[in-house]
Formats: sequence, structure tokens, C-alpha cells
Amino acid sequence: MSGVRLGAGRGEGAAARLGDACTAMAGTFLGAVGEMTRPRQARVMLADATVTSQSTFDPGAVHSYMGQVASLLGGWTARGPEYGGGGGTRRLFVRLEAEIPGYVIGAHLAIQYHALLYYRPEQRVVECQRELERLAASAEEAQRRAASRGDEAAREGLGAAGDGGVQEIFEALYNDEDLLGRVSGMADGAAGGGAGAILDRRKSLLAELDSHLVETYGTEQVLIDEARLATGEEGAAFSVDLEGDGLPGITPAAERDIGALLDALADALGRARRP
Repeated sequence: MSGVRLGAGRGEGAAARLGDACTAMAGTFLGAVGEMTRPRQARVMLADATVTSQSTFDPGAVHSYMGQVASLLGGWTARGPEYGGGGGTRRLFVRLEAEIPGYVIGAHLAIQYHALLYYRPEQRVVECQRELERLAASAEEAQRRAASRGDEAAREGLGAAGDGGVQEIFEALYNDEDLLGRVSGMADGAAGGGAGAILDRRKSLLAELDSHLVETYGTEQVLIDEARLATGEEGAAFSVDLEGDGLPGITPAAERDIGALLDALADALGRARRP
């Protein structure tokens, strides 16, 4: 089988006519995505407890729209909508496929966007951070006690860790049970007991802070092609590929059948509710 991508002025005759329909659908899709990704303001907290306003949108609205498009289509099968990507770059997409004798039509609808992490503007976040600071001070105090009491093994272990700061002290204690046991006695009375208690409390506080994290999202309200999507650019992508024997030629009967499938897709794009 050979293949051709419909739209964007590609092809001649039937391919061009079908491509015009795909170009129009791309505009409809971009318009829908543009409405749903229009930025709104959300209040968030930075790591230093500063409360600020950040623009965002709801990817769930786009997910719902894509799902409705898929559910409205007769004669098509759908994969998705699905979330993809990782780190700061995210992707939401649905793949659609339909067949007629001798041809396979595939459509790909996607948006690519970025995600940023903040805290919810809640007092508990500040309280957790302050307690973590007190625990860090306790860890440093344990290091000083190791040095003053002459415990050679503990002093060497914490001394090496201390060169990198409080985080390294915590890691040294976490990874070396013998060192933890030696230091536990030195931290008595500091922030809830020994070094083991300090580490457990720190772990609990970090987990609690994670529960207060919130993501904001942003994207560009432009159409991008598959190549730009693959390189991580932000925006909306819409493509329709046709595979079949004898391409680029398309028989009149095949053009009618393909056109009917594309009409159904265009209708679904227009009818699907935009949350």
C-alpha cells in the first residue's frame, strides 16, 4: 500500500478535493481547542510562600471533547483520547481509523502543552515548610554533636555528608543504618526524638507537601504539523492520512465513500460539546 496525507494543498483531483475538506476540519478543530485552552487565572503559591496568579486551562475539557468526537462517529474506530508525554511537556490525542474496500483512512487529533508545578495557596504548606526547616536544624545539630562527642565513625559519616549541606546529611542517615543508630542518641530531644524520628517526620512532611501540589497548563493556539509535534512544539495538530493501492489515483466510487467518512468526522467535530 502507498499513502498520502490529505490537506494543505496536497495532491490533485480527488485527493485535492478531499484535502480541502480536511483543511476545513483542521480549522474547526483549532477553533474548538482555542476555546477550551483560553487562559484563565489561578492563584498559586511559590516555594518561598509567595502567592501569585498564573494562567492555566483545563486539559480535561479537551479530553472530554475528543471523547465526544469519537463517540459520535459511525464507521470509525478510536484509540483514545489518551494523555502522553512526560516532564513539563504533555500531549493529549485521539487516533481514528476507518476502512473502505482498498483504502484505510486515519485521523490524528492532538494538542501539545506544557505543565508547571506550584503549591496551592494554603497555610498548611507554609507550616510544613517551617517544620522542615526545624528538622534540618536538628540534623545539623546531630552533626555538631557527633563532632563534639568524639564518635569517630559518626563524625566521619556526617562530616563527609555535611560538605554538601542538609540534604546530604539526610541522605547519609537514610542510606546507612549503622550511622543512623549512632546518631540517634545524639539527636535526643531535638524535634521529636532521635534521628530515626527526624527522618520519618521529614518523609511524612514531604509527602504531605506533595499532596498540596497543583499543576498549571499552557499552550499556543496555533496549528502545528506532525513534525513540529514530534519536536515538542506546543499547539494543535490535525492530520488525515489515506492509504491504499494505486494512490495517488482515487476512483470516483472511493472518493464518494471517503468523502462520506470525512463528512461524518466534520459533523462530529462541529457537534461535540465544548465544555
